[in-house]
Amino acid sequence: SMGCGPMKQVLRELSQKIGANIDISVVCGNNTELKSGLEKQYADNKNIHIRGFVEDMSLLMASGDLYLTKPGGISTCEAAEMELPMVLIDAVAGVEKYNMSFFVESGGAVTASTTAERCDLCLSLLKDDGIRDCMKKKLSEIKKSQAAATIYDIMKDYEKEVKTRV
Repeated sequence: SMGCGPMKQVLRELSQKIGANIDISVVCGNNTELKSGLEKQYADNKNIHIRGFVEDMSLLMASGDLYLTKPGGISTCEAAEMELPMVLIDAVAGVEKYNMSFFVESGGAVTASTTAERCDLCLSLLKDDGIRDCMKKKLSEIKKSQAAATIYDIMKDYEKEVKTRV
């Protein structure tokens, strides 16, 4: 919703390297200044689609082959549910680092430290259906993990532990 992170740099890098058969949708969220600037900059590029806040994110995800995003909890869980492979950008410190570690270690996402490396990852993944299929499978396995039951069991054990301390 914020349109944060190095979106300008990533888009500049990708736009110079993509072929005519690749489309990029950029969601700027509520960042109207970013949206306006990118619309002007890429007005002549028919393969780049700049959007503001979207209510149909699930439709965009369903039509995508790859999701380049910061590892926010909602974004990554939606992508996992859609089995949409991710390239993650470390844009915001804090809990998102845990999300990134989780999805990278699970095999459903990849990351890199520089914009150029991230863009190269995106391009190589878009060319390799096999790797993306493996990532989709890993995301499918995450969905089957019974997360709600696991959280319940952890909280139940924690409640017992707290009661024994008192």
